[in-house]
Amino acid sequence: MKNTLSIIIILTCGLLATGCEQKNNSTELSAYPKNGQCSIDVPAKNTVLPMSEDFHIGGWAFNKVNNTTSDSLTIYFRNIKTNELVSIPAKTGHKRPDVAKALGNTALENSGFNALMEKDKLPQGDYEIILIQADLKAGVIACENEKHLIKIK
Repeated sequence: MKNTLSIIIILTCGLLATGCEQKNNSTELSAYPKNGQCSIDVPAKNTVLPMSEDFHIGGWAFNKVNNTTSDSLTIYFRNIKTNELVSIPAKTGHKRPDVAKALGNTALENSGFNALMEKDKLPQGDYEIILIQADLKAGVIACENEKHLIKIK
């Protein structure tokens, strides 16, 4: 168990480092295999959010190749104009019986994720939200979903 936890921490740190230490690296994110199936429930697509308020990000994600949920998930906000990335870790493992039922797979019962973007962390602009998952069996994968755009004002 201790080794498993260490590997998860290393994967998560690696994901976060990708988004935090380098600028204009959105092409690196697109290099991950798109083996994830995900949905961002909140905020809704094309929502305008004030930069003066925290906002919640939530939805569900899983590996569609082996039907497993993620050990960790990082949410990236790619500035459409500059390509710069800001990332935050999400808490995974939240109950989503609706997803399991809709997809007919009880293994997806804990596919939910949640995170909080603190105010003033994103400058004004238009952003694409990109989800990157990591797990011990599949490694790092990207979510294959429609572009999810938001505006920070």
